[in-house]
Amino acid sequence: MKIDPSGDYHDGRQAIGELFGELFQMEFTSDFQDVKRTVVGWRTAMQVVNSTLTFPELGDYQERFTSVLTFTRDAGEWRVLVNAGSPQS
Repeated sequence: MKIDPSGDYHDGRQAIGELFGELFQMEFTSDFQDVKRTVVGWRTAMQVVNSTLTFPELGDYQERFTSVLTFTRDAGEWRVLVNAGSPQS
């Protein structure tokens, strides 16, 4: 599920795929910088990442955002519980 800042939501793989379909047809580069990583005990982790997408076909337009990911350890693997992101102003 993806929830927009407006409160609108997109539920299911198909709805999210339609939302991002055009984005992934565009040429772009991505850069991800770790801001912080924290592991609590052996089952919970958090990661803060600053991301930049650069679109050459749009005159090297850049979209920057910060994401906070919360993970849990399940059956020997880390799984994302929540991925919350917001644009950087």
